[in-house]
Amino acid sequence: AATVDFGPKRTNIPAIEHVGKRAGQWHPLSFGQEQMYILYQNGKVSSYNMPYILRLREVRRDNGVVAVVDPKVVLRALIMTIECQGSLRTSVRVNEASMATEQSVLPVEDSAKCIEFIETAVPDEQAAVALVTDEQNSYEFDLEKGPQLRVHLVRYGNAVSAQDCSHGNQPDEYLLLVNTHHIGTDGWSMTEHRRQFLHAYKVLLASPTASLKNVFPAPLTIDYIDYSIWQRKWLVEGGEASKQSSYWRNELRDVEALDIPLDKKRPVVLSDRGGCVSVRMDKSTIDKLRTVLASHGCSMFMGTITIFQMLLSRWSGSEDIVCGCATANRNYHHELMDLIGQVANVIALRSDLSGKPSYSTMLDRVKSKLLTAWRNQVLCVFYACLSNLLASGMQCRASEHCCLILC
Repeated sequence: AATVDFGPKRTNIPAIEHVGKRAGQWHPLSFGQEQMYILYQNGKVSSYNMPYILRLREVRRDNGVVAVVDPKVVLRALIMTIECQGSLRTSVRVNEASMATEQSVLPVEDSAKCIEFIETAVPDEQAAVALVTDEQNSYEFDLEKGPQLRVHLVRYGNAVSAQDCSHGNQPDEYLLLVNTHHIGTDGWSMTEHRRQFLHAYKVLLASPTASLKNVFPAPLTIDYIDYSIWQRKWLVEGGEASKQSSYWRNELRDVEALDIPLDKKRPVVLSDRGGCVSVRMDKSTIDKLRTVLASHGCSMFMGTITIFQMLLSRWSGSEDIVCGCATANRNYHHELMDLIGQVANVIALRSDLSGKPSYSTMLDRVKSKLLTAWRNQVLCVFYACLSNLLASGMQCRASEHCCLILC
């Protein structure tokens, strides 16, 4: 992708301070967590599960020794990731006195209580895939009681032991489903958790008695609680929330839902049921697009979302298009890169397509809007929308559909 200039680096952002042990204490949620908890309270439970699936396989080495998948080692590696990441040991409650939503982190020694580990054997891969697919979509977490990490190790195949494998039987294969709720993690975090788990698992296979310090010799410098406290301190006490909220309220003023022709009627009650369509572009087309984007200093994301917005404009006949874009939201401090937790956000990209602009003109408009939006990405757009609704006296109904098309 082309190198993108995000403008002058901000120097007024306070450091994230680590304040030692916080186990047993109650602290406010981050803004992203609050959003997830509101959705959780309104019945959107399994809709915000964040699963990933790994395939683990028993391997017959050249010396004839069979490396067997050991569920105990799998569990121990997972517990080590929980010991390192406080967001996976967190429970949530509503304080009855203040009515504020709070979170508390269990002590490291209670990490094993924060995971539900299940083992199942099925006859073949098809049955294993069906099992984990159904569970990842339907399981409902209890954010108040926990546990916050649910792991299902599904074995399929003929062999049941290393001895069976040495006799020529087909080695077993496993599907490992790791599932948690979005309140404690995000897409970036799940990639990071997968990396940390595989690292711990490989170390423990080679050295079964390895301690946590042996597996992760460089501990994190901050906890997720540190991040949530820093976020509120900077946004609320530092006045940044007022600035970013003002930007989003102005940006989203008088937005209307697009009238896009549909092949089916919308449901009476909003549902998260849907499908996925993948589109592949040939290399020649991609190379040409990259050349155009490079001449504008744009990334591939900027180029493709511009195409998408122009398509929506054609379908709807509207010249005012708003798309919601996910952002990792971790470019403020390098300590956030290894942290597992709900840090991600959604920003709104509102584009003006009046005057039948060319693709080149729209690229420049989209780039300018995105760079400004990214500088205001810490405050969730959700709160700006909610503020607009409350200020206008409007009420949301389950049958209404969001004017923000997520991409």
